[in-house]
Amino acid sequence: MPSTKKMMVAVMMVLISVLIFSQLNNKLIKVNNNRDPKQLQSIGGSRLDRDTEQRTLRVEVSLPRLAFLSLQKMNETYMERYGYHVELVNQEAPHAMDSLEGQFRLGQPPDVLLIDSESIKRYARKGWLLPFESPIHNLETIPYWMKEQARWNGLTWGVPAYMDPYVLVWNKKSLAAYTGKETPPASTAEWMNIMTTWYTAHSLEERPVQEGAGHEEESVSMLPEALFAWQEQDQAALLAYMWRMGWIQPKQPGELRGEPDLSSWRPPGLSKSGSNGEPPERSSSTQVAGGSQEQGSARSPNQWQQSLIELQEFEEAFQPIAEKQQMQLWDALEQGDVLFAMLPYSEAMQGLKEPFAYEEPWDVKVPYGTWVHGRSFVISANSSLEEEARSWILYMTEQEQLQDMWELVSLLPADARIFEQNGTSQRRYVAEAYLQDEDAMLAMLSRSEELLDFMEPLKRWMLGDLPYDPMMKEWNEAWHILPFEQTPAEQEPATPKV
Repeated sequence: MPSTKKMMVAVMMVLISVLIFSQLNNKLIKVNNNRDPKQLQSIGGSRLDRDTEQRTLRVEVSLPRLAFLSLQKMNETYMERYGYHVELVNQEAPHAMDSLEGQFRLGQPPDVLLIDSESIKRYARKGWLLPFESPIHNLETIPYWMKEQARWNGLTWGVPAYMDPYVLVWNKKSLAAYTGKETPPASTAEWMNIMTTWYTAHSLEERPVQEGAGHEEESVSMLPEALFAWQEQDQAALLAYMWRMGWIQPKQPGELRGEPDLSSWRPPGLSKSGSNGEPPERSSSTQVAGGSQEQGSARSPNQWQQSLIELQEFEEAFQPIAEKQQMQLWDALEQGDVLFAMLPYSEAMQGLKEPFAYEEPWDVKVPYGTWVHGRSFVISANSSLEEEARSWILYMTEQEQLQDMWELVSLLPADARIFEQNGTSQRRYVAEAYLQDEDAMLAMLSRSEELLDFMEPLKRWMLGDLPYDPMMKEWNEAWHILPFEQTPAEQEPATPKV
């Protein structure tokens, strides 16, 4: 009997244990099923469940190495804080654009991209982007031209993040030795005088130096090999040169603020255009800057004007530096082989040291200016992670992250509030022309890509590889097309996915 009681007690204890374990297990399962996946992901900073591992946000940028390293650290902080898994890729310039467009055509673009703002409207017209419908916290504090670049068809297609103005850099000692001044010319006429002086002296280099002419030999040895250098693949740098020196610029009403008429200017006795030194014949379509009165001006009255004035005479003054020889540009400046370089502000600040100097953009007055690259984050229309993409973009354009990029790698923030908090203003970092909310600047914004594309035929013409008339045809065609003229199919806006 006692054994029977013991047996019954043991069976009851087993049944009770099974019941308790079953209830406890059900509770655990219920807790896990009800838990917010984001809460689960945030445990331990980077813990991800199986479903989240399959949802990796792909982000592609094109940044200098130091800037990309800074962005990587910010991305790591973002992943720890929000639990999303983000794959960050850096495409080397200048081939990033071609690679990106290839991905779009194959239907395999990344979810988020950092692109030049002037490309936003073209990408949106092709149906490659999603409109950014979430509130953008810095949209009201960015420059108007960056807003214009991000908007199309009544929608906003990108979030402006950085701006990178082009600045003129020079060696103060070399410039003073050559011109007697440590500052560059201020007007087109002064640039012409420097180029003429250089060209004349350069043509004497091959002449034999007579005995006892040591002073002449010394002056020749101080002559720079070229006046202007830039990265060969950087079309915006050449455009910045042309605008800064006044050869192309927004058309102004009446005379160009006292500037002399250079339309018939010729370097004396140095012409290559013909035996009589006359400029090449111009067709009726090029008699008016930017296009004929019947065609270009009638359709696009707010054009830029061109005053290229036979720059081909000075082809040797311009020296593009090959893509893989970036440091050669700084070496050439330091050694006095070139007088000037045109660089993005962020790059100039990384290499600036004595005896280098750079021109503050706000000292460049209308009608002169230099180009400013805007950089914006956009979302691919192919992305299935819209919520995650918007979350990542908004995080990277918060004031704290933009401030860090400015301090670490000199990428200027698009958000004006950050400058104000640091006791300065955006006005310091962009030329006065960008502060003019007027038709001439809006015309420039509508032709950003055309102006940049024109730099290739211009460079070929300057180097003697393209005749004058075909080069000018390229210029006129850019202005004969109304902004964003396209086929009816391209006019259809991208339909946001539901």
